Amino acid sequence: MNVKEKRVELIELFYDLIYVYAISRLTLLIEEPVRGIIPMAGFLRYIIICFVIL
Repeated sequence: MNVKEKRVELIELFYDLIYVYAISRLTLLIEEPVRGIIPMAGFLRYIIICFVIL
């Protein structure tokens, strides 16, 4: 079985970095609930951004 090595290009690494940053910022939207409840506006924003990112 021949396995070819494929080098990772800088643009791929940059894209991965941007993706990880976007996910980390996204989790801040629902990380701290107000009085134990996630506000509806924050939750809807979270859902919309999830669809955009993923």
